[in-house]
Amino acid sequence: MTAEWVAAIAAVVAVVIAWKPTRWAWRMLLRTTEFLDDWAGHPARPGVPARPGVMSRLQAIEQLGQQIRAETQLNGGGSMRDEVQATARDVTAVKTDVAALRQRVELFETQRSDRAKTP
Repeated sequence: MTAEWVAAIAAVVAVVIAWKPTRWAWRMLLRTTEFLDDWAGHPARPGVPARPGVMSRLQAIEQLGQQIRAETQLNGGGSMRDEVQATARDVTAVKTDVAALRQRVELFETQRSDRAKTP
């Protein structure tokens, strides 16, 4: 065996030994690149809409949370919570009115049945 053959065999052995770690490192590099692309987002390009990055999405979520908080706090009549409380008061009033009407109807029914019993 000559020195060239020994060098070639050593190169082949080195490639075979280094194949798995190199493949793993390449896959990790691809995953990391995809993660960083998703983190930063992408601007719009022809035929492809823009994809906001994580910080832009987080800011949108925070703004949505502020809007929800504003709707669930009393502010004198303009929030959803104010509307819910007004509706609850109206329902209570309607229940009271219905109970009073029910008593009157029962009274009228009692009077009518009493009149029907007496000839």
